[in-house]
Amino acid sequence: MNPSKKTAALLLCVFFALAVLFSSALIIHEAGHDCAGEDCPICRAVVYHACVIPDATACCAQGIEFTLAGDHRWPDDYPEPGTDIIITGKLETYMEDGMRYLNLADSEMVLQQPPAAS
Repeated sequence: MNPSKKTAALLLCVFFALAVLFSSALIIHEAGHDCAGEDCPICRAVVYHACVIPDATACCAQGIEFTLAGDHRWPDDYPEPGTDIIITGKLETYMEDGMRYLNLADSEMVLQQPPAAS
């Protein structure tokens, strides 16, 4: 890879990491199923966690899935959907149903504090 492509790739990764770091909100997506209630074993096993990265013009928000490092269970170890969070992790891809997806693996999550009222 030539130096200009390496630089462009590095800048893109830095931009993406900063976007995730500075502005994200937790969303939860459950795969469709007939839920058995609060202790549903399917809900505990088939939940995708993602953060939404809004843009400045509010037209083109993006999202990325993440998997927390360690042993965490939904909903006990996660904040309410819509909570502002900071996620850091290792960017990986995986295939599911013939589609390639991005995932921030071995992630750490920090809750964002709301701005102080002035």
